[in-house]
Formats: sequence, structure tokens, C-alpha cells
Amino acid sequence: RSVDDPNFTGFHRLEYGLWHSQPQATVTAVANQLDGFVHGLVKEFPDQILLISDIPLRTHEILENALQFELTGETDYGSASNLATTRANLDGTEMTLASIAPLLQQRNPRLLTNLQQGLKQLGNLLDTYDANGRWIPVEQLTTSQREVIDGTTGALLEQLSIVPDSLRLFVVGSD
Repeated sequence: RSVDDPNFTGFHRLEYGLWHSQPQATVTAVANQLDGFVHGLVKEFPDQILLISDIPLRTHEILENALQFELTGETDYGSASNLATTRANLDGTEMTLASIAPLLQQRNPRLLTNLQQGLKQLGNLLDTYDANGRWIPVEQLTTSQREVIDGTTGALLEQLSIVPDSLRLFVVGSD
């Protein structure tokens, strides 16, 4: 999306404005709009319906989006915070998994153990690129470093993709 597109809003638009020295009035307007969006979400969230069957899928999708958008650098609009965002997405994946862990423990305890180990491994790997809150930009990683991060993330995603089927309550069309 073009940075001049009026539909380019939200956090990435704010990031772009801040890291490209846009005028204070422009950045303030973007920040105020984002603030309105966030407060609107907070207000509306209690009325949102989330199907319990969606949670296992979200466990996979959060990290999948990190691989697709953050680890490729596609969503970097100047802050070079993609690895920090990937770490935050990993934390979100851990939180989502924790909410379904009791069910997964009953249905597939080995998978749960493997996922917890994989999440820890990826977290430790990502944390090596955090130098006291100053994350190394994705574009400064060597090819080998990127391959290790991508491979570790991909292997974890393969395991996470099993979660929805492990928690399926019934199979439509089965005898």
C-alpha cells in the first residue's frame, strides 16, 4: 500500500511518519486516529463473538503472519523492529496455546510438549538478536541467520498446524 494512500492507517502508518521525519501535525493526526481505533476496539471487544473452535487456528496464524510479514521485512516502515514484533507474536502464540493447553494435554500430550519446547527454542533464538532493547534489523541478518530463524519458525508452524485437528470435537461426514 502506498504511504500516500488515505487508507494506509494504523500502527504502520504511524511508524512510517515517525521514522521518515514527517511533520509533527501529520504524525499527531495519525497517532490520534490510531488512538481512536484502539479505544474503539477496547469498547467493542466485550461484544465480539469468538468461537472456541477459532482459538486452535489462531495459535498457528499468529506465528504464520510473523513468518510471512515480519521475518521478510515487508512490514518495516522504518523502525527496524521486525524481530521484536516477531518475538511479540511468539508471545501471543504462547498465550493462545496456554488457553487450550488443558485440552491438548488430554488429546495429544506429546504435541503439547513438543510445541512448548519449540516455542522456547524459537524464543531463545530470537532473544539473541535483542541487545538491551535494540533489536538487530532483519535486513542486517546474514543469510545463514535468516535461514536458521526461518527454519526454526517453519518447523514450529508445521507442529502448530496439527493443533486444530487434535482438538476437533467431531468429524463432519464420518460414520
